[in-house]
Amino acid sequence: VRWEWYFGSADEMSLGLFYKEFDNPIELAKIQAQGDIYTWFNADKAELEGVEYDVRKELPLATWFDLDPVWDGFNVAFNVSYIDSKVTLLGSGETAADVPLTGGRQIAPLYSNERKMTGQSDWLGNIQLSYVDYDLGITGSLLYNYTDERIVLVGDNNAPDIIEEARGVVDLLFKYEFAWKESNLELEAKAGNIFDTKIEWTQGDRPYENWQPGINYQVGLRVSF
Repeated sequence: VRWEWYFGSADEMSLGLFYKEFDNPIELAKIQAQGDIYTWFNADKAELEGVEYDVRKELPLATWFDLDPVWDGFNVAFNVSYIDSKVTLLGSGETAADVPLTGGRQIAPLYSNERKMTGQSDWLGNIQLSYVDYDLGITGSLLYNYTDERIVLVGDNNAPDIIEEARGVVDLLFKYEFAWKESNLELEAKAGNIFDTKIEWTQGDRPYENWQPGINYQVGLRVSF
């Protein structure tokens, strides 16, 4: 179910509700062995439901504050989602020994038969401030992306799941579109995670692992004939 409202030439807002059911979703499990060895298997079932809100608004600063028309190129976009997921790993009467794996192996006894889906956060959000000059062919954007805590590695009957803690990342993006001979070109440069936000994993509220992933730089050129 989705509701949309357009309240300007390029201004829009939407609100969506969704629900999904999965039969035999692919999930992560720990293999019963020495050391941390993981595999994927078909769980029994899963369901996912949530709500998503989007808004995009032009910011005609020149019109609002009687400035030079160049200030009319700003816009802001915002998106937030709440997602509730639940996976049932084993069916009624099943045990970890009933999950078929190659090589005579089996998954470790489960910490819990019901949990959130691997990698699925409850909250996701982003906000983007952009500037566009169509005459010059340039676009610049400042983006903030938020990811709530999520399961990254699963535990077993002796230890809880390993959680990646909530994290916000800031990116910068620049695009330049121009013509050359008979081709249209787009030059794109991106700096990701400009504040080098740390990744933190915990297990049972205790530190498990953390590291600085660094700043990611990308440059690309696209050609259209």
